[in-house]
This record gives sequence, C-alpha cells and structure tokens, in this order.
Amino acid sequence: MTNPPRPQRLRLPREFAQVMKRGRRHRGRICTVVALPQPQSPARLGLAISRKASPSAVRRNRIKRLTRASFLRCAPRPGWYVVMARPGAGRSPDSEIVADLEQLWSALDASSKQ
Repeated sequence: MTNPPRPQRLRLPREFAQVMKRGRRHRGRICTVVALPQPQSPARLGLAISRKASPSAVRRNRIKRLTRASFLRCAPRPGWYVVMARPGAGRSPDSEIVADLEQLWSALDASSKQ
C-alpha cells in the first residue's frame, strides 16, 4: 500500500512569521487560513493546530490529516498557506471540518482572481 502524496510544507519559524505578518486572513467557522501569494513558489502548507482546538492529540492529528487531504484535493494557487484550527474545532465532526476548509479554499481562489 502506497502513502498518498504529501503537500510541500512550511517548516521554518521565519516562514510562518512571514505568512502571519504579511498574509491575508480568511476566517471560517472552524478554521482560519492565512494566505500569502508567492507566484515563484509552489503551494506550501503550514499547520497550527493547538491544544485549544482539541486537548486530544489523536483529534489534533486527525484535523491535520483532513487539512492536508483537503489542501491536495483543492490545489490552491501558488503561495504559502497557514491553517489554524479555532478553539473547539476538535468537537466538530470530520464532515464539517472538510466542508469549512473547502469553503475557505474556494474563497481564497475567488479573492485571488480579483
């Protein structure tokens, strides 16, 4: 069994800081996405899923897996993206998390076309 492809990730603290400082926020009911256009770079994903989102590490990891899968499926434009789960996100069913993320990806796509 082969593993699914993994999105390119933001890893360095300075990359996260740059996105948080200069990026544009899009708030959903469960998650917030901060996007920083980087036309010369492929789409890269950073995750910030804190214990406030869910005290359970198992649930936080589930949110991360759902976010990565949604990111790959929706293929956003080139840029750097940081996804933050809002407090209490771990109590939401998986289907609501995925729907919220897909709505955020389409909002990002619509705002980047303007």
